[in-house]
Amino acid sequence: MEFLKSKTYQNIVNSYRGEISGSILYKLLEKKAQEENYKNLAIIFEQFSLEEEGHGNILKQFIKEDISKYELSLFEIDNLKNMVQSTIQNLHIFSQGEKKAGEETYVVYSKIAKEEGYDNISKIFLDLAKLEIKHGLRLEEELNNI
Repeated sequence: MEFLKSKTYQNIVNSYRGEISGSILYKLLEKKAQEENYKNLAIIFEQFSLEEEGHGNILKQFIKEDISKYELSLFEIDNLKNMVQSTIQNLHIFSQGEKKAGEETYVVYSKIAKEEGYDNISKIFLDLAKLEIKHGLRLEEELNNI
């Protein structure tokens, strides 16, 4: 199967866009947390922003020739700003989102990659799943501490 026409390729694109969106969102959450005087959470959000960007960079290597087609538009970035709520609500929403990405989305993507013969990409998706679960649990922990 031609890689560019595979489900795995589309899953990489979807994941890349999701990770880059996540990086931007965490920067926005950082700003909101600072405004609401949650200094420690702002630091965590900043760290997660950098980690999500790193996840995107891992995926980017597989779509580098076409990367300009998959960058977020200014309209999409603007829409991300509308997702930011109070820090408490953000913790709840993003802890669930991170866990879902780790427990469901990336596991399915890994299975598809394996079925299509892309074992190296399958492993990357599983590694990303573990990282997303860690993010979700950390955010849940912070929510429980408030």
